Amino acid sequence: MTAGTDGKKRPNILMIPVCFMGHTPAFVHLIHQVSLKYAGEATVTVLSSVEVTSEVSALHKKGVFGSLDMRFVTMFTPITDCVTDDPKLPLYLEAVCNKWRREFEPYRQNYLEQRRMNIETELGSPTCIISDCFLHFAKDFADDLGVIWIPLYTLPMWLGLSFIYAPKLYIQPRHSPQPIDLPGLEMFRHSDPPYEVWCEKDFLWEHRKYVEQSGGIMVNTPEYIETEVGAITEFRAHLQRTSTSGKVPVIYTMGPRNEIPGFGVEYRSKLSSFSVQDQECLRWLDKQSAKSVLYIAFGTLANLKTDEVSVVARGLEASGAKYLWNLKIPAGSSLEACLPAGFLERTSDHGFLLTGWAPQVKILQHPSLGGFMTHCGWNSTTESLCSGIPLIAAPVFADQCLNARVVTEKLNVGVALTPGYKHDGYEISSTEVEKAIKTLMFDDIGREIRKNAEEEQKRLLATMAPGGTTYEMTEAFLKLITTV
Repeated sequence: MTAGTDGKKRPNILMIPVCFMGHTPAFVHLIHQVSLKYAGEATVTVLSSVEVTSEVSALHKKGVFGSLDMRFVTMFTPITDCVTDDPKLPLYLEAVCNKWRREFEPYRQNYLEQRRMNIETELGSPTCIISDCFLHFAKDFADDLGVIWIPLYTLPMWLGLSFIYAPKLYIQPRHSPQPIDLPGLEMFRHSDPPYEVWCEKDFLWEHRKYVEQSGGIMVNTPEYIETEVGAITEFRAHLQRTSTSGKVPVIYTMGPRNEIPGFGVEYRSKLSSFSVQDQECLRWLDKQSAKSVLYIAFGTLANLKTDEVSVVARGLEASGAKYLWNLKIPAGSSLEACLPAGFLERTSDHGFLLTGWAPQVKILQHPSLGGFMTHCGWNSTTESLCSGIPLIAAPVFADQCLNARVVTEKLNVGVALTPGYKHDGYEISSTEVEKAIKTLMFDDIGREIRKNAEEEQKRLLATMAPGGTTYEMTEAFLKLITTV
């Protein structure tokens, strides 16, 4: 443990984000929160793969985290070496986490030996460890050091509860449309939870045991949405029932955190290549009327297949809606192969197509935006809700089917594109795409959904403001991790 200029012990917070694209932003926001309040009083050490350490380090050099003392240790296999051939399941959670565990073990042994010899190391002396919730080896390392381990759920608690209750979900086939008859998950169907629930049973059993012994749990969701769904209430009850030490881990609902200075364009690599696209698409939006444009994007990993892109394009064209489409061209395909012949020419007077990165938060906050067709990744979902933009829910994998059901059935701020929220391909027609777009953008139902989205925005902003639950939970969490 290091000491500050006043001689007092200095908190050294070790953060270990996994390299999944949608998981890193929650850690970036947490570091920013630490920097706002404890810049001169704490150290944050980031231990991860090169994708994470290089980009967070770049933010630090730009001054995003102020004068916060930071260290960066690069170790683990990059995400590009952890992909599979399945475009719907680009990462296998258990395989990646276990690989990182094996890579960390010799480092851990060497660190502990140096510690016994009183040799200063690049990690310093961590006073607490915060890791992605699936990196269980971080808990073992925290036990070695005698400090608390805090798993960070970058995704909602309804996903976390489905992992905790995975053994009880096996009573129905994976794609069963039957409701889940378990406390906290009643609004979902057996077809909603991700493939890990059925394919990684031992890993999830281990996950359950580790989380039950944590020093607290951070969740990137707001308390009121979690409470309305019900999963967090049951998760807390589960922790209470399984506590053997009398210390029940506290769940801190600290989300959503979607925008900080420097987050967005500056957060991606190859920064110079984005400025032209940024300005071009925003200038196009400036020319459109209020709430008239549908934004279409399916995230970084949830890429569509060539025929699925074509289905979306045909439905979009038939709807007649204005659009801004951030299209990820499928691997091995081309723009010409994805889009119907003549599509761009026929829609050139009311559409804008991007094939690279897009400034999503700026787009969603633009006055001309009227809707968002999305895969319902949690970051994209909360960015849309914080902007007051209604959604067309088109989930692909992971937590997205669960999120889509919350958006369309609990919050009533979206239209479901895929009945049943299927994991194994969209299985939709261009007619269904056309209908969903027209419903959201032109019908009375869509106008009502838009009002709901605008009200949801007010609720989210209120919970993040002083006195709101997210604000208060964040204050309590920061106090926890900086107390030494």
